[in-house]
Amino acid sequence: ADGKVWPGDQVVGAGKMPFLKRVRFEFAAAIAEARTEKNKGQLVLMVRRKDGGRTLQRVTLQLDAVGPDTFNDTAPYNCPKTDALITEAADHLVSKKGYGRLQIGLLGLLATGEDKYIQHVRDHLHEVDWAKPDGPLGGGYVSWYWGYKNLILTEYFLLTGDEYVLPAIRRHTEAIAQGQDAAGIWGHRMHDPKTGRAPGYGAMNQPTMPLYISLILAKKCGVDSPRISEAIERTTNHYIDNYLQKGALPYGNGGANSKGYNNNGSSAALAIALAAAGHTEGAKFFSRMAMAGYGDLESGHATHFFNLMWTGLGANIAGPDAMAAYFKKTSWIFPMKVDWEGGYTYEVEGGEGLGNTGAYLLNLCAGRRKIHTTGKGVDPAVSLNAQEIEETLGVHKYLNELIPMGIDELLVVAETHWSPKVRGVAAWKLLKFKREEIEASVRKRLTKQKNADALIGVSRLWDSSPQIFDEVAAILRDKNADLDARVAAAGVLGGAAWARYVEPEEDFGKADFYEGGELHKPALKYFPDLVQAIADEEPNDPTGKLDRAAGASLASLGDPYTQKLITEKEVFYKAVNKMLADKHSAGNRTAGMGLIAANMPLEDFHYVADMVVHAAIG
Repeated sequence: ADGKVWPGDQVVGAGKMPFLKRVRFEFAAAIAEARTEKNKGQLVLMVRRKDGGRTLQRVTLQLDAVGPDTFNDTAPYNCPKTDALITEAADHLVSKKGYGRLQIGLLGLLATGEDKYIQHVRDHLHEVDWAKPDGPLGGGYVSWYWGYKNLILTEYFLLTGDEYVLPAIRRHTEAIAQGQDAAGIWGHRMHDPKTGRAPGYGAMNQPTMPLYISLILAKKCGVDSPRISEAIERTTNHYIDNYLQKGALPYGNGGANSKGYNNNGSSAALAIALAAAGHTEGAKFFSRMAMAGYGDLESGHATHFFNLMWTGLGANIAGPDAMAAYFKKTSWIFPMKVDWEGGYTYEVEGGEGLGNTGAYLLNLCAGRRKIHTTGKGVDPAVSLNAQEIEETLGVHKYLNELIPMGIDELLVVAETHWSPKVRGVAAWKLLKFKREEIEASVRKRLTKQKNADALIGVSRLWDSSPQIFDEVAAILRDKNADLDARVAAAGVLGGAAWARYVEPEEDFGKADFYEGGELHKPALKYFPDLVQAIADEEPNDPTGKLDRAAGASLASLGDPYTQKLITEKEVFYKAVNKMLADKHSAGNRTAGMGLIAANMPLEDFHYVADMVVHAAIG
């Protein structure tokens, strides 16, 4: 475009057609069509000049034609067009050596599986300090760099068997395992040795993903120790316990996001990690979550670079058919992002340093499955069948089908649909029915089964049928009950007065819902049950999910001192101390402090003094 299109000009169409609606998609299609042998690389644009009024001019730009005219239906698998784009991008990386700050270009070259590019990576790794047997680890925001460096080193060794990099793999892997946060994840840096927690800013899922994958791959390289194995197990348990079948990963160490599918590529990266770890159910679920995020590729905290890099790779875990269907939805992005030299660009200032060409090359190489990041060795049981693929990519349209559903239909969807978002929306749709209309169905389900799904809709019955909450409390107290059911029961008991939706004919104001209000009072009956649930040790709940649910509910019931809710001091303060000691959740520590901060008598302080200090300084 140099000398042909100027700043301030408006590109309003391509060829003889103006852009109509989805401008960036249409522009991408025009670039793709121009880069064919048939059109010999000529891109004709309709340009309205900045200083030329409304007069349109046709401007012809000469692009490089690349490969056959179209992608195969199986693309990126067995597709000559994809192969041509791979060669173009890989050659660009080799000539420019623009691997990016995270060295992702090297990962992309490995993913080609071609000897000439692998040799280029070998030469580079034998030169750089961080891959040397006695090289430095480096400082700064090390989590970001160590994760991707170790991922490259492990993928390279597993592809080539070059033992030169094994000492560097061991050095990185031991340091990563040692620096893990107590919850099983990482932050900008390794954990604070004084607290065992990610320092300052806290734990984040985005830098955690490559660190986690690299630990799993290091073990495949033969690099192992009790610390490494324990770190892998801790991270795996963290994600399975808190997010599997529940929702997408949040930005930090929070609850599952049941309203989204793929926070900046993190669901996709987790699918790759769990596939490498051999966790079939987890890999399949999070791969579906990645696929369902196909329309949200250009969003993400600070940068959507990671979304563009990881999402397609996560979809690829679900098998060639799933990836082909996903690729049809997203292949427009390749011509839109390609630059004039055959690399790939990024719109955000400063983003070009992350390694964009390598990220796109990885996605183009997904069909080759030469490294674990692109699906090497994935258990075929993870693959989606045709119906599952259709249901996954059509999940957004399916929400419209919920509109005419009746109560029982919605309850079935809320319990059985694969998507946490759809399940949540189905539960919300119950609000269009009055309490007396849903009560029979809710009671029938609660009588028939005692799982978390059986509690859907119970909160609506708070004042009309308060006796049903005695059944909920019984589930909470039953140590043999399903853990997720007990967690749900804790949430219902603590939040019922606030989840009790006012219907049009009812005359309630805000004051009726809060401390001292009429609708608040029945919930106080279950204060001792919630306290006991926290105070008790639960061997089958190693991450403390029940403690957090019950703790949040306790906090929602208001001040325990002014309402005279504390019946057994030692049990109550044991529960508070457990909340203050929670190594997974700042929210639970905050809730524990909130229970005692305002009105605790001074003579009770000795019960909690040590843990107050611990929480404050940690």
